[in-house]
Amino acid sequence: MWLILHERVPVKVELLKRGVSGVADDLCPLCNQARETVEHLFFTCSVAWQLWTSSARCWDVSLVLHRNPLKFMVGWPHICSKLTKDTMWLLIPFAIVWTLWLHRNDIIFRGKSCDFVQLDFNIKLRVAWWWKAIKSESSILMDSIIYDPSLASSIGEAYPLSRAYWCWSLPPSGFLKFNVDGACSHEGKCGVGGVLRDENGSTLMEFSLSIGYGSALMAEIVAIKFAVERFTSSQWANRSRLVVESDNTSVDWVLNPSLASPLFSKLVQGISPFFIEGRWSIRHIRRIQNVHADFLAKAGIG
Repeated sequence: MWLILHERVPVKVELLKRGVSGVADDLCPLCNQARETVEHLFFTCSVAWQLWTSSARCWDVSLVLHRNPLKFMVGWPHICSKLTKDTMWLLIPFAIVWTLWLHRNDIIFRGKSCDFVQLDFNIKLRVAWWWKAIKSESSILMDSIIYDPSLASSIGEAYPLSRAYWCWSLPPSGFLKFNVDGACSHEGKCGVGGVLRDENGSTLMEFSLSIGYGSALMAEIVAIKFAVERFTSSQWANRSRLVVESDNTSVDWVLNPSLASPLFSKLVQGISPFFIEGRWSIRHIRRIQNVHADFLAKAGIG
């Protein structure tokens, strides 16, 4: 942010001025319509502007902002009088410019394409993590903040354990959500279950089946595997992103296979690439938020 305010970020226009080799053109990699200056990349680019307005829309705020970075940042806290000292609102600019810069570098150096849905989601995810780090005493769920960041503004310091705390939450726009669970009887017979729902909460797909005998942990991992297989072979695979939710901490193994127990490492390694690449996400949630998947898993035991 300091570099942006002093217009010292190494954007293409600046690199060409300095005679840096390997810079083929000065076009913005996000829109390919204008020169990549600091003002354009972070504020006036059509992609960047959509991100600013998308974030502000969560608070029902309409933006008319200065294109000068310093004046922009000075004016941000005062756009709405009730948000002047709001922690979540103040975090938004930092999340947007950092996410834009990382995505810009992914396009230039890793050959990725501009992806607005992913950008918008990453901003909301980043802001939610930062806010939770500051407000560690808050009981509001990460998912609730990601879906609606303005919740963090309205709850103040004393957020009650309300319905949002206990219930399943809708996926972000452009994503589908697959809730999964595994269950095991006293005799060791296991079942898995899952339900795929869209951003309106409509059920698109379910599965409930027996997987033979094993452990509860095995069933939890197999449930994730089944969800991945069902989704990749479905009609929605090429049209939507996926969020997988499980009430088991084995999701940490999926995101970091090196942590997995040797007994399950091969199974986890077959799942991990789908999530590590960044287009999909997987999360650990409370069991009470996973009631329907839990019911399907237990029904699958037979």
